[in-house]
Formats: sequence, C-alpha cells, structure tokens
Amino acid sequence: LKQNPRVVHAALRGGPHMLIDTATGRAWTSLWMQDQLGLAAPPEFFAQALWPNASDDWPVIMLMSDQGLLRFEPGTQQLSRIALPGDEPFPALIPESTPYERRDPRYVYCARLPEAGGQVFRVTLADKNVVQVDMINEALPQRYHDVRLRADIRATLNRRLTDAALPDLEAFITDAAATVADWAPPQPEQP
Repeated sequence: LKQNPRVVHAALRGGPHMLIDTATGRAWTSLWMQDQLGLAAPPEFFAQALWPNASDDWPVIMLMSDQGLLRFEPGTQQLSRIALPGDEPFPALIPESTPYERRDPRYVYCARLPEAGGQVFRVTLADKNVVQVDMINEALPQRYHDVRLRADIRATLNRRLTDAALPDLEAFITDAAATVADWAPPQPEQP
C-alpha cells in the first residue's frame, strides 16, 4: 500500500482479495473477512493504510468495499464495519479521487460509486465519526476494472446500452468492426 509498504493488497480477477504483512508473512483473505463479519459474500475492496503513531506500530487499514467501509487493525486482527449516514449504511465504496494526495492522518475519505451519486464521506479515525461532505466524486479509482470479471464488465456495458435505448453490445462491436474494416487500408497478404 502506498501509505505503508509493509502491507500488500493482492487481488485476482473475479476472485478473492488478500492483505499480506511483508514483515511477518501473515495474510488475511476476503474469505476470512466474510467469516469474521458474517457477510453474504467475500468483500471486494480498495485498501488504504493509515500512518501509525510510532514506527513500530501496525498501520490501520481502511477498506473501501462493495459492502461498505471496513476498518482493519492487523496487530489485533480487529475487523469492523463503519456505518455511513443515510438510508443505506453499507453502500459500495471507493477511495475518493482527487488531483492531490490528502495527508491529514486524522481523516480518511471515501465515496459512493459515480453511478450511485458519488457522494463523498469523511471519517474521523479517532472516533469513527462519518460525515457527508459537500463534494461529488465522478471518477473510478485507477485499476478499478482490473479485478472485475470480463463477463461482468461486458454485462454491465450491455445493460447500460440497452437502458439508454441503444443497440446491445454485440451490435456495437459488430458495427465498430465493420467501420474499421471500411476505413482501414487493405493489408498485404502474408506469405
């Protein structure tokens, strides 16, 4: 993790996520997190380590997940969910996207997905107080689609096209291929 390289976040496309402590070799999987919190499915998450108070302290790791905001303290193996204000306390969350890096260790910022409104929340780490701030996040984090199954990405795109009363994804791909073929110069035959 950028904020504390002691912890590595590994994820497989369409599979489990894992946090690895490089100092001790310990690992915590999303399956373990599902079991600890009694979730219906293993969480998919983006991890952000928060700077420890002293050089020998463990970091606190905030997980912006598809099942809400999770706080993980690897030193004590404490995992908890933090409810957000509003009707849906555990919405899908991503890290807030900003053109700068926030450096105030008292807070962490997360956001709903842009398609769900992109509301931004600030969490005070000392007391886990969450407030919605007057900002909207309109960008997905870098590498967001890297852990998604390609079939799921394709289904989402197809649904969005049909919801917008446009031809489905297969028709779009066929049309794009035909357009490229019409505009591309003929290729010489290979011997």
